[in-house]
Amino acid sequence: MPKIIKKSLVQRPVESMYRLVENVEEYPNFLPWCEGSSSIIQADGSIVATLDIVFKGIPLTFSTINLHNPPNKITMKLSKGPFKSMYGYWEFIEIDKSSCQINFFLEYSFSNFIVEKTTGYIFNELSQSLMDSFIKQSEKNE
Repeated sequence: MPKIIKKSLVQRPVESMYRLVENVEEYPNFLPWCEGSSSIIQADGSIVATLDIVFKGIPLTFSTINLHNPPNKITMKLSKGPFKSMYGYWEFIEIDKSSCQINFFLEYSFSNFIVEKTTGYIFNELSQSLMDSFIKQSEKNE
């Protein structure tokens, strides 16, 4: 099962980075491969987030159930999509009032061999670049 683990120290307040990742509706504005996104708050306080991705002409749509622990952690697990399983989290650790460490973890497997071969490399590429995309966007939001 592929795993992606990223860590980065950023010169941004922990709350600022948390809000950027939490705001799923804004993803199409700065993630070039994200064609659409939505989030629906559930009765239990969790959020169902859906991303519509198009990368190198290949579309991919999936939803996760996100549990929020502001401003420190967002945990994601698969709701629906071309995956057999998916689990991940964003963790935000305050270093001081103007900087934080961001930890990103994602583990996933596809529902079958054909889906894995047609979309696996795309999802891996996107996931690998995700942390950098959020950091670049945070710099624009100064």
